[in-house]
Amino acid sequence: MNSFSSQGISLLHIATSVFSNPPPTYTNTLTVNGINPLGTTTDRFFLVRTVGNDAQVQNGDQFDIYTAVDNGSGTLVLGTKINGSSTFATPNAYSNTAAGDSYIVLGMYNGPNYIMSLTGFSSENTEAEEDGGSGTFVVEQGGDLADGGDGELDLTEIQASDPDAGVICFVAGTPILTPTGSINVESLAPGDLVITRDNGPVCVRWVGRQHIRAGITSQHLMPVRLAAGCLGPNRPSQRIEVSPAHRLLFDDPCCQTILGCDAVLIPARQLVGQSGISTRPIGRDGIVYVHIMFDQHEIIWSAGLPSESFRPAAHSQRILDHNILSELDELFPNAPHGDALLQPFPAYRPTTRSHEAIALMRGRQGNGGSAHRAA
Repeated sequence: MNSFSSQGISLLHIATSVFSNPPPTYTNTLTVNGINPLGTTTDRFFLVRTVGNDAQVQNGDQFDIYTAVDNGSGTLVLGTKINGSSTFATPNAYSNTAAGDSYIVLGMYNGPNYIMSLTGFSSENTEAEEDGGSGTFVVEQGGDLADGGDGELDLTEIQASDPDAGVICFVAGTPILTPTGSINVESLAPGDLVITRDNGPVCVRWVGRQHIRAGITSQHLMPVRLAAGCLGPNRPSQRIEVSPAHRLLFDDPCCQTILGCDAVLIPARQLVGQSGISTRPIGRDGIVYVHIMFDQHEIIWSAGLPSESFRPAAHSQRILDHNILSELDELFPNAPHGDALLQPFPAYRPTTRSHEAIALMRGRQGNGGSAHRAA
């Protein structure tokens, strides 16, 4: 099986439809009637491509849809297959309106019928009508072209819609501490030295860049903005932005009291709502995320905040583009990718869950301390 899978597609992203007889109508718009969202707001699904190899979804590609179930250790795995037979993709149908940068209509000519919209469905498209009918999905001809897009649905765009995953990186412009002073993250190159929390100056092994185009509305890709001093004096020393999944080291004394360990890593998204910490939309020029990787998972200093380096675990690999993954394969040929859960680096410290982060913030405030303490 050529298994491309995307974890975390929610009910607002996949809907069933009943358009085989009659088919969708098309004049200047594609209209599909009788759509109903799958599952509930907390359900997740796997989309598995069984036929097809191209980076873009092509005519003749086939997909299966599975429920995503917890295996008991917090990892989502394949559950029950929803569609009895594979569902065909025909993105070029109806004058190329059967798919676009943010959606696809599956099963127009063969197999069970589904619609996937990476930006979700509006409420009027998912709520049942008074007569018991279902919602309607409509796309205008030419409306499949997103700002900065090419009108084609790419696998990386599907992967990037995963609400449970995230990119672990800094936004371009973030200062990183080096032996010669602070340097903007995008100016670093392999071979440069960066100051780490535990090991002093360490050589950068790899730097990757990922441009997220304008028009992407997925919350897990919107940068988290941290105001100067929001986590204590000079922490950070200036306003910075990181990806929502980027983790910051927390080693306040309350960590030992509350969680029984000396330090943990807190994803930036779990701090949103604290004073001076918020998300912002991706602007018209998009946004550039920069990854820094060493020979092991390190803690480095970004404008005075102890922050993690890139760690290529499975959840981050799902949203990296093909070129970046190829670079990693060349640099680390023995490191398993794809379905590997936590490879190749062990994590520096455990990662908090949301309720733990909230408890730590309350404990820190109760102690009158700052959110992050230098070693």
